[in-house]
Amino acid sequence: VLSQRTGIEEWVCANIIQLFKDDNTIPFIVRYRKELINNLEADALREVQQTLEELQTIVKKVHGSIQKLKKEGKLSEDLLTALLNCRTLEELNHVYGPYKTGSKGTKAQRARQLGLEHAANLLLGNPRELNLFSYVKSNVEGLSTIEEVKSGVQHILADMVAKDKDTLDFIRALCQKRYVCLQSSLSKVTSKKASEKDINKFHLYQNFSCNIKNVQHHQILAINRGENLKILTVKINIPDGVKNEFCRWCVNERWRPKAYANPELMELLRYSVEDSYKRLIYPLLCREFR
Repeated sequence: VLSQRTGIEEWVCANIIQLFKDDNTIPFIVRYRKELINNLEADALREVQQTLEELQTIVKKVHGSIQKLKKEGKLSEDLLTALLNCRTLEELNHVYGPYKTGSKGTKAQRARQLGLEHAANLLLGNPRELNLFSYVKSNVEGLSTIEEVKSGVQHILADMVAKDKDTLDFIRALCQKRYVCLQSSLSKVTSKKASEKDINKFHLYQNFSCNIKNVQHHQILAINRGENLKILTVKINIPDGVKNEFCRWCVNERWRPKAYANPELMELLRYSVEDSYKRLIYPLLCREFR
């Protein structure tokens, strides 16, 4: 995972992990262990160290989340798999957040509580047996009309798509192939607390645009600081082509029903995938790129 996140060869990453485990400092490694790190410079090694520490933090938090959910009786097999597949803190919050004590829960959780998960599974596994009208109950909020039933099924499918490892791997790989850029500009409503001197500190980022693959760590830190001070407005620009290709792949390959599904059910599946991208996956990607 460290190799995938940093783009550095696996053997080098393995050596770096061992060197840090043995309490070697970065100056010592760069000077006396060049052959073990393939001549990486100190700045690059610091970024690897930071990523390693983040991954170690994720492992600890995932373990803690699993233990807590076990005690509360909320840990299903699907949730366990989703947690174990988390690669970033943002993704962990994305998966675990709705299950925290005091959380109102997600739209998908509420739909599951209404008993609509079976309908969502049927749509994917055996759509010929799915009759959405059989789930309508006029005296139950969330099931009182066919539209409410469809909406609930859509929320469950969107949740399944957004927490699937192969689906997230596909969209991340797709973003790496396309021009996804981070943009920052001077906020239209700058904080009254910000002085002109503060604003001038961020002059480099008042009309900034850069491919996410080329953004430096110090630039992200500066942009985030400017946004926190309400001096900068920040946006991740993902081309529409990414969404279109992703949705086609989901409907025609990854989430394609295992048997014939009528046009109405296929339309529901398409809406679910689009909802998953817009409401769940796109915000997750933006957090990860930041």
